[in-house]
Amino acid sequence: MTTEFLDVGRISMHFAAMENVILKAAARPLSLPHRIATYAGTLLMVSAATIAGLLLVAQWGNATVVLLYLPPVLVAAIYAGLRNGLFAALISALAFNYYFTAPYHTFFIHSPADIVTG
Repeated sequence: MTTEFLDVGRISMHFAAMENVILKAAARPLSLPHRIATYAGTLLMVSAATIAGLLLVAQWGNATVVLLYLPPVLVAAIYAGLRNGLFAALISALAFNYYFTAPYHTFFIHSPADIVTG
């Protein structure tokens, strides 16, 4: 941690760089129960997005329902890390393919346009 002082007349400012503290905190490995809890939370967020999509698909259509999966992926990546973000993206793609692309309730992709979105 580096420290700098700046004195301009009646005002003194103190700056402390926290880069090393942040890197050390990010480098700490999580315990197994904590890692399981982050993956469970990720799965819960994607499940909530899927349920919301199932309730709204008749009004919005498939193209806009896919946007419901962005917040869980972003939240998982920002707060739980890259692996949870990738897990959320994979589970979201599978859920969207299973529930919202024809033929429904399969992982088969019939339309070439759905390959890009699914």
